[in-house]
Amino acid sequence: MNELMQQRLGKARAYAEHARSEVHEALFLLAALQPLTRDEKIVTPLNNTYAANTLELLQWTLFKSATINLCSGVLDRYDDSGSIKALMKLLDESSLAAAIRAERCEPIQGGARPSIVPVDVWETMKAEREKKERAAAEEEFDMEMPKLRAAVSALCDGELATRLWDLRRKVLAHGNMKFVDGKYRRSLPEDFGVLWDDAEKFAMQAVAIVEKVFTVLYGHHLKMDESTKTLDEYSEDFWRHLRAGLEAAGKKADGTVKERPR
Repeated sequence: MNELMQQRLGKARAYAEHARSEVHEALFLLAALQPLTRDEKIVTPLNNTYAANTLELLQWTLFKSATINLCSGVLDRYDDSGSIKALMKLLDESSLAAAIRAERCEPIQGGARPSIVPVDVWETMKAEREKKERAAAEEEFDMEMPKLRAAVSALCDGELATRLWDLRRKVLAHGNMKFVDGKYRRSLPEDFGVLWDDAEKFAMQAVAIVEKVFTVLYGHHLKMDESTKTLDEYSEDFWRHLRAGLEAAGKKADGTVKERPR
């Protein structure tokens, strides 16, 4: 294999790794966000207080950042972006796809030759085994690759992806503020036609796609579902340390809530 093709293979792998990293970071951001939009023990004590301003900032920042990460890792349409979409475009080059197929289907090296087996017999057995393994791997690759392409197209062309991409585009182009009733306020997901949990839904779909990319192209099982559970545990442990004191911190000594100005 020539040096140029080696570089192309390295670029494709770098794209896949970039996508994995961006989706993983989005999962971390969304894990931190979930309690801030769903946990009444956190949200309720902060409502109508000065602290609600910070809560809203955190909510929007985490949601926006997660959406941008997801778009970067999956949907970005520029050739050098490193997204899953860009990776699939790279693989439209038949020679690169063939090189990935050849690497993916390379048989696993067997153990050492038993001393009782003659060298010529061992080499014949080894060659036959490798031939069968390569043929089976190639058959599987040729069956799974079209499924991967179809799954990527379905995700990237889907209605949810379109709405999240539109949010990402408008936020980067126009900023985080919305002009309503004669004054500016911080943007909300619904300003862009999405909901708080839309990024989470898309992230779960993206996880499945990234897993499939690594399984089909490289034979690696990332087990990102386990990573997701770990990130959820990180978030829960963080908020567990703060949750208990939130209600007390939001009240005056007489038990009334200090309201923020409207």
